Amino acid sequence: MTTDLREVGVSVVRKDGLAKVTGAAEYLDDLTIPNAAVAALVRSPYAHARIVRIDGTPAAATPGVLAVITTDDLGEIGARRFGSYTKDQPVLARGVVRFEGEPVAAVVATDARTARAAAALVDVEYDELACAVDVHAALATGAPLVHETAPPLGRQGRWPAVPGTNICARVVIEQGNVDAGLAEADVVIEQTYTFPRVFHYTLEPHGAVASVASDEVTVWTNTGHPYQLRQELADTFGISLNRIRVVVPYVGGSFGGKSFPKLEPLAAALSWKVGRPVKVLNGVEGSMRTNRRNGATCHVTLGLRRDGTLTAKRCRVLLDTGAYADSGPLVADKASVRMLGPYRVPHYHIDVQAVYTNTTPAGSYRSIGGPQTVWASESIMDEAADAIGMDAVELRLHNLVKRGEPVRPDLRPMDADLGDDLERLAKTMDLTEGGRKTTNPLGRGVGVAIANPAELPISTSIVRLHYDGSVTVLCSTVEVGQGLHTVLAQIAAEELGIDHSLVTVVSPDTRYGPYDWSTGASRGTAIVGSAVQRACRDIKDQLRALAAESAGVPVDGITIGDGSVHVGGRAVEYAQVIREWFGRPAGEVIGRGYVRNLGPSPAFWEIGMGGAEVEVDRETGEVRLRSYTALADVGRAINPQQCEAQDIGAVVMGLGHTLFEEMVYSESGSLLNATMLEYRVPVITDLPETMETVLIENADGTGPFGAKGMGEGGGIPVAPAVANAIARATGVRIRDLPLTPERVWRALRVAGRAAAPSRREASL
Repeated sequence: MTTDLREVGVSVVRKDGLAKVTGAAEYLDDLTIPNAAVAALVRSPYAHARIVRIDGTPAAATPGVLAVITTDDLGEIGARRFGSYTKDQPVLARGVVRFEGEPVAAVVATDARTARAAAALVDVEYDELACAVDVHAALATGAPLVHETAPPLGRQGRWPAVPGTNICARVVIEQGNVDAGLAEADVVIEQTYTFPRVFHYTLEPHGAVASVASDEVTVWTNTGHPYQLRQELADTFGISLNRIRVVVPYVGGSFGGKSFPKLEPLAAALSWKVGRPVKVLNGVEGSMRTNRRNGATCHVTLGLRRDGTLTAKRCRVLLDTGAYADSGPLVADKASVRMLGPYRVPHYHIDVQAVYTNTTPAGSYRSIGGPQTVWASESIMDEAADAIGMDAVELRLHNLVKRGEPVRPDLRPMDADLGDDLERLAKTMDLTEGGRKTTNPLGRGVGVAIANPAELPISTSIVRLHYDGSVTVLCSTVEVGQGLHTVLAQIAAEELGIDHSLVTVVSPDTRYGPYDWSTGASRGTAIVGSAVQRACRDIKDQLRALAAESAGVPVDGITIGDGSVHVGGRAVEYAQVIREWFGRPAGEVIGRGYVRNLGPSPAFWEIGMGGAEVEVDRETGEVRLRSYTALADVGRAINPQQCEAQDIGAVVMGLGHTLFEEMVYSESGSLLNATMLEYRVPVITDLPETMETVLIENADGTGPFGAKGMGEGGGIPVAPAVANAIARATGVRIRDLPLTPERVWRALRVAGRAAAPSRREASL
């Protein structure tokens, strides 16, 4: 790796850090939008019902109420459906409600208190229908259909719904002959693993403020996808893209939950109806009924020889995508590859189905489809190791694809040394001290994951070099807490040879900011960063031309280095070049950077590995992490401290679905734990006593200075690493998440194996 970098590889202070810790940062609810009204939503108490009648008369008579709005009041806008992959979601429920909490009406008032009080007066009569609350009920013969007619594809859609069923999308990948591969195996293992429906729980809930005028729709929102949202709003209102403006202020977390449209079409429709700006803002309960992660059932059959060689893999994955598709079809597509995993498997058949149910719509959540499928794939790898009496790490090393080998024939060959990464993880685990002594059973386990993010590397950037030498970066990636604006400033500073303090990165506004596909899929550093780097190189080319013209010399003789333009033996600062060419202290140089392809898909492989040491209380079933080691193969750590923080954050989120989190629904489709009093997320006391992060830097990524994307991978292997450790500690294999004390206690009792093995037997 090159070592002469000055701004890259340095843990500089976050650009947004001071504003956030001092309270100066303005989030959506802090914005003052003149004349804005506030909407309160009337939500369905039923998971599936026909709307018989809506009476908003008492609410409309309340002083301060501007309007009580139903889908019938919205005309064609109410009749249209939105969705990037499947056009299936109405702005307000139309004729039928499909999940508990679906908005059926909105009360718009001069203030929030009046709106909420009036919303309670809206009388809705329903005719309750049978519902399908989980994937098995939804796929059963005679199951009630969540959508009676198969919805059409959205603009990004590739996977159609199956008519007459609750299958929202289906993705199948296969190679070879699985039956023949299983026949070649000495051992065949068949198991089913389940993954819970979980909530993103961002500190800032979903929200939007919209203002619809005769010539433009403006939306202020905490979305992660301003340009995807712009397209959906253009479709909803039937107007051109240049008449849609999306502005994104500070965002209090997303984790994928604010990807694609959420409340924005509704806010815009309400503003259109009442003729003034309208704010729609969720509380936590509202957001729990807006978006969540897909739950999953994974049935896996794995064949292998006695020497550990894998021969075949057959998988059926059922994803609970809820009442509306959101990004569920894309989750299914990504889950198929992530279910295959990082191993050589000559014969495989992987069938992934996103299934409609009468529950909260599910969509993107940090590494879509990864935690669900890797939970199953890495659990069965440990079960396979036990079945043939082989060390779990050795089994993985025996089968991992090598650098340059294909994972699938149509995808980028592996761009990392997975075996070296795993050996590094194991060595770091050996050096990690788990903390205090204990009489409880101890065990260690690992998980290995790869993810294929950044499928569509489409980004543009504009970089403005001002006549005082400072720089403004315009791009439309959203700073959702991942530190990307800091990283982009470092990339620009390194490329231009200036100090990062001279660089400002502007938050997205589609009226002024250049196009970007989305914020997510670990794509920011590699793809948006490449656009910024290319724009900076464009600036340097222009500076050479300006300096040549001013000096009257050929451009071929001019070079740039160390933040200066070298002309005729003298070094001229960028600012001076600009001032000399314009003839006064004025002007700027504008660079443009375009990215549409970084080579084969995916743009890079994201590598996440984890190792856990746990102790299990045999009397209570409580699982306590003694230590956790996370490894990320990042190519180049632009900001090492931020990389480590991202990996730790991902691990903590992974502990949520591993040990605590699950959205629980009744048989009638009611969400039973819809507040943070009942829904358990990790807190500081749940963290491991010791946590280590390992960053592998080989400068082998497609991004700037050899960087790859990272930030999602750390959460993927957590659940199998912990479950594998529990199995080694107790001899009991648990295949259903979360691993709550009750579930572990019951498994210990059923197995009759509460006694702990020795520490030596429990070690890897």
